[in-house]
Amino acid sequence: VTRAIVDTPQFQRLGQLKQLGVVTNVYPTATHTRKEHSLGVCKLAENMCKHLQENQPELNITNKEVLCVKIAGLCHDLGHGPFSHGFEGFLQKNKNNAENASKSSALYEKAKWCHEHASLMMLEAALAYLGLAMDMKNPHKPLKQIPTKSENQISPANFRVAGSTDPNSILTTNDFIFIQECILGGPRHGGMEFQGRPEKEFLYDVVSNRHSGLDVDKIDYFSRDSQRTMGAPHPKDDIFTIEARVARADCPRPEKCFQCKHKRHPGKHLMICYPKKCVKKARKFFEFRPYLHSEVYTHKNAKAADIDVMNMLQMADPYYPIKTSTPGKILPISKAMNDPSAYLQLTDSILDQIKVYAQHKEWDGSEKFLEAHERYSARKLTKFVYEVSTDEHPISTELRWNEEEKQEITNGVLKECYEEIDPSSITIEFLNIHQGRGKDDPVKFMRFVDRSECKSARAGQILEATQFPGNRNGPFQERRIRLFTRHSKDIDKLKDAFRRWFDSSAKFNSAVSSFDEVDMGPFQVTQDSELDDDDETSY
Repeated sequence: VTRAIVDTPQFQRLGQLKQLGVVTNVYPTATHTRKEHSLGVCKLAENMCKHLQENQPELNITNKEVLCVKIAGLCHDLGHGPFSHGFEGFLQKNKNNAENASKSSALYEKAKWCHEHASLMMLEAALAYLGLAMDMKNPHKPLKQIPTKSENQISPANFRVAGSTDPNSILTTNDFIFIQECILGGPRHGGMEFQGRPEKEFLYDVVSNRHSGLDVDKIDYFSRDSQRTMGAPHPKDDIFTIEARVARADCPRPEKCFQCKHKRHPGKHLMICYPKKCVKKARKFFEFRPYLHSEVYTHKNAKAADIDVMNMLQMADPYYPIKTSTPGKILPISKAMNDPSAYLQLTDSILDQIKVYAQHKEWDGSEKFLEAHERYSARKLTKFVYEVSTDEHPISTELRWNEEEKQEITNGVLKECYEEIDPSSITIEFLNIHQGRGKDDPVKFMRFVDRSECKSARAGQILEATQFPGNRNGPFQERRIRLFTRHSKDIDKLKDAFRRWFDSSAKFNSAVSSFDEVDMGPFQVTQDSELDDDDETSY
């Protein structure tokens, strides 16, 4: 089954997506792909499930369930766009300008973007390539056969646990609902309960752990990314596989939990827990996350390259058409993720494809795109100017960290400049670097059991796990405000202007006690920050 999915175009596309996107501009060896990462997560998911299956037979984990979680690990990144998470920033920026954009081009359609749901869409497209489809009217029966142009058509009866002749080993629609829920780390379509395996909710912790955030996805990319960038790999942390134990414990995040947030008292969950001896190892694991983000994912030159790539996509978006499998239907880049046949074409080669298109068909701004592409190819990247961080500067804790505040900073810096500077040449970036749970200690969201209890537990006994009592003082989160410019000649002027602006801004600088000298300008406070405290962007 996994081999059949691997051979689909939807999975093979991941081989054309670098895991770290434009980070190759900083670390030339960071050429590993999402395909490699997905295969690694698939193997780790299988290992963890088999460990639980062998060491806790009372959980009744079947071989089919091991296969389902394995498939979830294999397919969890099918919905990723090109250039890693920078593509999501491009989509967000396009969404903010959706009304103006829709007036300027007939290519635009209303659309909603959800990275996880894009993975579900591409998984269903992979099944369709194999001549299979989920049958929601008969969820407990094998997948239904559908017509396909592919020569790789598979009979639903053969989509089963390898080597088994048991009819119950055939994968059903309900099994693929379970797989999709494992990818999401929660119910499909915003539901209130799991559908696939509600009685075995601990299996959902393997690929996307909604409780602690410690899952096989992070275990793989922490190790793989550090090895391919800095040469010294973070260990694969097999301890989190061989020491995993399912126990019952209080919900660590009742305010976020889809099952507990509407209840008066937090519920208990069967979840993956660890012996208390793993606390120190868990702390080291989570502490490695901000190090990776600071040194690799948000490196100033990587973010500069990211800005240039997203600007090029923005230039081409209203004009570069992407064909779909529906005759006559075309979509812009920013809407391709709504159609699996169009999304299949979005790989890291998209900029080169647009370049060829621009060379043969002019559009309003095609020359600017070609100039930008030439600069990027020659590594004449946007320039880093200056940054302030909560570790070193008195940044206000009352900020919303949204687009309106970015515009306020831009206006404030330009106002402090003694010379006129093109506003479109500068970019403000907000960074939110933390250990996995925003301003909180991520270890407090894990649950632990006593080793002695594990050894003395009766056969079939489900242990109770608790929160580790020791607290560690933070901070566990750092926020940064960065300024970039497209022109080297403006760096010194903008750096001085940025410093003057920050030193006099009562809204952004908590050391300034008066708003008298600050021009706030019109802005709208949104309900939720665009950089949520527990944002868990994973690479």
